[in-house]
Amino acid sequence: MRWEIVIIKNKNAFLPTAYGRLCCTNEGNRNNQLKKVIMSKALFYAIMLVVALSVSACGSLQKQTNQETPDMSTSYDVADITNKHWKLVELNGNPVTFPEFTEAAFILLNPDGTVSGNLGCNSFFGSYTLQEGDRITFSQLANTQKMCFDENIMNIEAEMIRVLQSADNYNLNEKQLVLNRARMAPLARFEITPMNED
Repeated sequence: MRWEIVIIKNKNAFLPTAYGRLCCTNEGNRNNQLKKVIMSKALFYAIMLVVALSVSACGSLQKQTNQETPDMSTSYDVADITNKHWKLVELNGNPVTFPEFTEAAFILLNPDGTVSGNLGCNSFFGSYTLQEGDRITFSQLANTQKMCFDENIMNIEAEMIRVLQSADNYNLNEKQLVLNRARMAPLARFEITPMNED
């Protein structure tokens, strides 16, 4: 008696099907050949498992590397925008003027992530976040509630708060800070001025 291995190729199966067939050979040879068949199949599946785990590990490592890459470098320098007195000069494309003896609206971005300033009559404060790609968001904004008798200033204040709440990116050069939303026209334009200048 002998033990034969017959391989059947199945079109509907991913792997060929193997089965044993008992033929005329002695009992000892049959057991040895059966052990070889079992060992061969076990080795084959072990190799397939190692390959599958290796591919999966490489994919996970690549995904993790890609997710960490943005944190490695940024396109902004916090020192370029913070600790500067940014005076409002344009709002929604229109020049902004303030009556004499009235403090001009301005913003001051602090290195600790807080923002403060003046809206023209009332003061405001809150938080901001800078992100890669010259992105900026303002949050937790609040302002004082003084009565303002100049209707123009009241309109500027309301619009400036809306601008801060909707801005999501900025442009910066040595003298100007521009707040934008997406790729639309600039929302507000500020010029750097000395701290004691209105």
